[in-house]
Amino acid sequence: MPYRKTYRKKPVYKRKRKTVPKKRVYNKKDIRTIAKNVLMKEAESKYFSTASLFSLSGTANSGLEFGLVRTGYSQMRTIGFAAGSAAQVGGGGVLNYGLDPTSGNPRAIYALQHGRVFASNDANGYDMEGSYVSPMLNITTFNLQRLFLNTTTESEAVNATPYFVRVLRIVPRPIKSSRSEMDPQADAFLDQYSQQIGVSNANFTQYELQMLKPNTKKYKVLQDLSFTMRPSATWNALDIGTGTQQVSTLNTDCRRQMTFKHNIGKKLFYEQPTLASNPTDGFENEFILFHVIPLGTANVAAYSPNALRIAAKPVGTFKDI
Repeated sequence: MPYRKTYRKKPVYKRKRKTVPKKRVYNKKDIRTIAKNVLMKEAESKYFSTASLFSLSGTANSGLEFGLVRTGYSQMRTIGFAAGSAAQVGGGGVLNYGLDPTSGNPRAIYALQHGRVFASNDANGYDMEGSYVSPMLNITTFNLQRLFLNTTTESEAVNATPYFVRVLRIVPRPIKSSRSEMDPQADAFLDQYSQQIGVSNANFTQYELQMLKPNTKKYKVLQDLSFTMRPSATWNALDIGTGTQQVSTLNTDCRRQMTFKHNIGKKLFYEQPTLASNPTDGFENEFILFHVIPLGTANVAAYSPNALRIAAKPVGTFKDI
């Protein structure tokens, strides 16, 4: 059979039709949104009148001291902060968290004052225009430090034990009736039967702090973190013969610094924008609750974790378009 040469057919390419993209039709709402975004981008950021670092760093900048959680229980200490004000949501009184370390009276939650504006004609030049603002960046930096300790005697040596620190960041959930019954020191946690409990409860001890979960029924939990801290240094005096010797121990895990970002709302309204005031509508508060216990002390009453200090620096900005 004679050889027959075969030829492969040339591929036929179909010419694609050019399609003209459809023109987008912008309605009035789209135009307003675009214009607002352009103005927002070009507008200058202004600062909120947040609480000063000086007011949140303790006496002589020694740091704020943790207070007892309740009368008669010294093995746990705490301190609380609010992103906005410490006023109870729903028009109630000021919220407390723990006791004042000096007087022993209930201590109000420290207000970081995110959302508070400067008064008109203030020297800082951050006058608010209009009655509404849009929060931009709101953060708080917390600094914790363990103190330098003399551990010569047993009563002093116990403060050198590691501290267990637990930090809760919670936001109140909307309740149909009211938020006025919210009280973090009584309801920030849930027990093993899913009943609310807090540090003011007589049954809340070191194991409850370490093992119970936050109250997700009443609060949205933004963060729940825990860690241990040791003193910056310890020393003790040993009388050997006729002389005195010092033995020192240095630790590097004596300091913790953390920065939290707060979502305080998208648009805030002020009834008196010319005064140094907090928003009356649109604000979402957040609670940052610190707790500390000494580890390895078997819950002995004499051992109180009083060698920890904390300071806070809140910074907040907004645009008033």
